[in-house]
Amino acid sequence: MKKIDISEVISQSWELTKKHWVVTLVSVIACHLIGGVASSFFSPSNDEVLALTQGFNPNDPDSVLAFYTSLFHLYNPLGIFVSGILYLLLFTGVYQTFLNCARSNGEFNIAAWNQPVMTFVHIIIASIITYFAILIGSLFCILPGIYLAGRLNFFFLYLLDHKEATCIDALKASWSMTKNNGLTLFLLLIVLYLIA
Repeated sequence: MKKIDISEVISQSWELTKKHWVVTLVSVIACHLIGGVASSFFSPSNDEVLALTQGFNPNDPDSVLAFYTSLFHLYNPLGIFVSGILYLLLFTGVYQTFLNCARSNGEFNIAAWNQPVMTFVHIIIASIITYFAILIGSLFCILPGIYLAGRLNFFFLYLLDHKEATCIDALKASWSMTKNNGLTLFLLLIVLYLIA
């Protein structure tokens, strides 16, 4: 991977977004709508959450602990996991669409979601590994988590371009291709967060 220049990344991203904004918007909105509807089946209703606020005192540590403990019990861990997997499957097509746009084929095409089953499996496994690596890194003052996110996040694109690769191949490739850009990617993620 060549040396990353943050201003160049932002500039190229802006140009690609201007050129393919309809495709980008349709892809992202469609995935969030489908994923949002599906995940709403696993989330507590507004009435259930509102009922927890009865007698809630933000200045009382016991009240705060009781509120968050009760809120946690309203969520179905299996449902959260299933909706997370659904989002990964949906965003596989979105990332493929982004790759197509970057390569001058900026059409909304349902074929972007037509990936080999093993590609989906490897994306799911690599995502879980990356999630836990970032979580553990974040426990050490957040900054290592951001660094790991920058170094490992290219596994997704790698798997879309290399259908025969395993999740471990993709994670190693992401780590290897970003070895000279770790600090820049760290700063880029912070800049993107601020822009967002």
